[in-house]
Amino acid sequence: MNGSISYELERPENNGLKKSLKILEEAKNQLDVREPVSWADLIAVAGAEAVSICGGPVIPVRLGRLDSLFFSMFFFDALLIIYLNI
Repeated sequence: MNGSISYELERPENNGLKKSLKILEEAKNQLDVREPVSWADLIAVAGAEAVSICGGPVIPVRLGRLDSLFFSMFFFDALLIIYLNI
């Protein structure tokens, strides 16, 4: 996770994430006043909390992720090929 989702909102598989990212952006702006937090950490914590709220397991989240400065379509497609064997 590197926070690159903020560059990927127009991809069809991310349809509907703009509203969620806007909510996270408001939280990030407030958090950054006290202590800077990466998008990557914020998204990881939010995802783990969402799973817990929905009755799923508590997912421990280690902090310290760095944000990507760009999204590499080549890298994303390479991951799909590796993990999905396509």
